[in-house]
Amino acid sequence: MRSNTPHPFPGLRAAKSPGPINTNGAGHRAGNDATLGVMGPGPVASRQSGNGWRKAALAITLLTLAACSTPGPGPGDPGPDGLPPPIPLNGPIAYRCSDGTQLMVEATGSQARVAIIGGPSMVLPNAGDQYYSNGRYAFRGGGDAAQWEVGRAAPVNCRGS
Repeated sequence: MRSNTPHPFPGLRAAKSPGPINTNGAGHRAGNDATLGVMGPGPVASRQSGNGWRKAALAITLLTLAACSTPGPGPGDPGPDGLPPPIPLNGPIAYRCSDGTQLMVEATGSQARVAIIGGPSMVLPNAGDQYYSNGRYAFRGGGDAAQWEVGRAAPVNCRGS
């Protein structure tokens, strides 16, 4: 018999009563659990757990939308007019060198703080006009163009972003 009361979840069907259980003469059930109509929680439990399902569906929807959003421009990405963003006048600048080295450099008048990505960090004292060195490492320049030196190796060109 069907009830005229609307089901709290219209897309779900109510479980049917299994009816009489058939046995095979030896007292064992005939068929599998799917044919026995194993039932879930009753109507009261369904209404109580409805808020949990709604919260889970909302969480999944929000996570899906967040995953589909596009992030803002990253360092070195072109700006809205297609040109590269301007190099900051103060603060750290990210450099990518021709040999693959990546640096974060913050140069002030008396020193340059240098962090080699995947390597050591150091403070290089000012050794001349836009030249910072501790004897082993040296950084020359600033802004969008610089050079990086390690030991007696030839300096490599670096681009700031």
